This record gives sequence, C-alpha cells and structure tokens, in this order.
Amino acid sequence: MSTSGPDHLTTLGLLGRLRSELAALPTALQDVAAYVVEFPELAARATIAELAATTGTSVGTVNRLCHALGLRGYSDLKLALATEIGREEQASKNLDLGVEIGPTTPLEQVATTLAAIDARAMQETAARIDPSTVGRIATTLLSARRIEVFGIGGSSFAAQELVFRLRRLGLAAWASTEVHSGLTSAALLGPDDVVLVISHSGRTTEAVEVLAAAAVRGTPTVALTNTADSPVGVQAGQVLTTTVQETGFRSEALAARHSQLLLIDLLFVAVAQHGGDDAAQALSTTTSAVSGHLTPPEVPNRSKRRRRAANPPEGDPA
Repeated sequence: MSTSGPDHLTTLGLLGRLRSELAALPTALQDVAAYVVEFPELAARATIAELAATTGTSVGTVNRLCHALGLRGYSDLKLALATEIGREEQASKNLDLGVEIGPTTPLEQVATTLAAIDARAMQETAARIDPSTVGRIATTLLSARRIEVFGIGGSSFAAQELVFRLRRLGLAAWASTEVHSGLTSAALLGPDDVVLVISHSGRTTEAVEVLAAAAVRGTPTVALTNTADSPVGVQAGQVLTTTVQETGFRSEALAARHSQLLLIDLLFVAVAQHGGDDAAQALSTTTSAVSGHLTPPEVPNRSKRRRRAANPPEGDPA
C-alpha cells in the first residue's frame, strides 16, 4: 500500500476503505479495524495501548494496521479519524442515517433514509476514486478492438448499462450475463481486446473464471467491485471500487447499484473526454439515430383553441 500520509487517506475515506477491505485483512488486524469502523469516536480518543487492550490485540498489531493503511503511525491514524468524523458529522446534519428500516417503518421515512444512505455511499465511492486509474482504464477501453463486459445476477444490469453507454460512443462492446457466454467470448479474445468484470462481492466464482480465461489469452482485464483485495480484484489488471451500506430488506449487493452507476457514469465521461471529436461525433450520430422514436412535444393548435372558445363543452364557463 502507499505511504502518502493522513491527508491522502482522509481524501480517500478511511472508514469507507476499512469497511470494504475488512474481510481481506489478517485476523488480528480485522479485530482492530472492526472496532475502529464501529466506534470511530472512541478509537480517535484512545491511546494506542487502550485501543490494543480494548480489541484484545497488541500495540504492534495496531501499528501494523496503521502501516497497512499507508500511515506513518498511530498519531496519523487518530488525525485521519478525527478529520473524517468531523466531515461525516457535517455531511449528516440534514440526513437521518442512523434509522434502521423495519417492517413497520413509514414509507416516507424509508424514502428519506434510502436517499440519504445511497447519497453517502456515492460520496464515499467518489472520495476513493483515483483519477489516474480512471484515465488509464478509459484509454484501455478506447484502444480496444472489442470490449467484453461480464456480470451475472444483480451485476448483469450494470454490465448492460455500461455496454449501452460505450456503444453510444462508438466502441465495440458486448455484455455477457451468464458464464457460458462469458467464457466462450473470453476464449476468442486477444491482447487487443478488453474484459471488464462487474462483481459487487468480488467473490463470484464465474467472474473469477472469466478473468482467468481472459488472462490466458493475454487480454487486459478490469474489475468493478466493492473490495479491491477480493479474488476478482486480485485477478484483474485494473480495479475500480465502490462503497456500499446495506439496510433492512436490502442487502449490500442490492444497495450497490447507485455506486456502480456512479463509476459507470464516470467511465462514460472519461472515455468521451479521451475520445475527443470521434467520441463526440459518435454520440451525436447515435442520438440522431433514435431521435425519430421520440414523440414530439404537443404544439398548441390555435384554431382548435378558437373553436373550443366559441363552442365550449356543456358545463364549461363561456
């Protein structure tokens, strides 16, 4: 991991990063990280010895977590926590993020809570984005002979949405939403193509298989997932990550859609920017191609209005 200090880490979102990478940490580091995520205010006030004692670990383990996060030591962790806590408190002033959705929660409260949680997830996802990585992926997509996007289950919708947008920019993109299609497509690709896999958990075995099949052919690979250290994230050559918070009646996988669409939007804009005039022309051409299927706005008919005014329907005021 990088060692660029607390300012860089708070920009990326310390708590969001810990939530998404928690499962991939060694067990001892997980104990410390889980406590920090659940009780950030207490962790920010604790000494390193107090945090070690509370989590049943050691001072050395706490320091190892700091170094794994790219921090120089515990003081940097406390500074990053304090900065993020202050930012989250400010952002949450008008958002009721602490309400759990239950069987009897009023729907107006459900709507407000979901909107707030999804907004927070997108904010945390945006905070973790590395612009240079997005730029490299955009360049890779633009130069590809063929782009294969793979996603199954809930991720299939995101895969199809990305393909729709890439085609609007003139790129040769296809979506595979079941493993046989994904594997047969990957088997015919080469170094001039790209495989992009979408998997929220990063542990979908079919997604890993498609990435491995592409690697055998020397095909560049990209993953969009919630955990960079997951099997999918490790297998892919380049990775973009989301941040998600689940709620009652809505698992993480179902809640991931807004954050995934944010990254899809970002890739679409980045490809359009890197594509220059060619991308702009393709977008204009594809917009014109479907414009004939739009119902034109109704134009007021003056003669009809005059006739209606002269002969109002029964019951209308004259």
